[in-house]
Amino acid sequence: MIQQHYTQRGFNLVELMAVVAIVGIIAAVAIPSYNAQSMEARRAEGTEMLLTVASALQTFFSERQRYTTDFTGAPAAGGLGLAANPLPSVENGFYDITMDAPTVGCPITVCFALRATPVAGGPQVSDGVLTLTSTGVKTRGGNPGWN
Repeated sequence: MIQQHYTQRGFNLVELMAVVAIVGIIAAVAIPSYNAQSMEARRAEGTEMLLTVASALQTFFSERQRYTTDFTGAPAAGGLGLAANPLPSVENGFYDITMDAPTVGCPITVCFALRATPVAGGPQVSDGVLTLTSTGVKTRGGNPGWN
């Protein structure tokens, strides 16, 4: 008598469901973490532009003893290429950069405040407005610091 040996091919339903459950658990942990890291990376782009503009304003101030809101007549301060009006936009378009008019009465006679406002409908809206003042105060969504 000839005995036949059957070999199992493929997966049974229980094995398949176990794999689907494991993938679901991994996705539930990984996707929010990925989204948080992406938001943080986009925020870094906004803060970098705020620091770049602030540096150009400080250079302008050291040369002329005043701040400006109009960069059309300013040299590309410190090689930053900020001879444009309005203020430069963030490279990937997640933020709009604006500047409050310089005001008198700050600790250093005249001061400025820069804002990086998330573009409406963009991925950074829930992150809040980033601000930087001439005195070095940084806020995000009204809270101290950019973190």
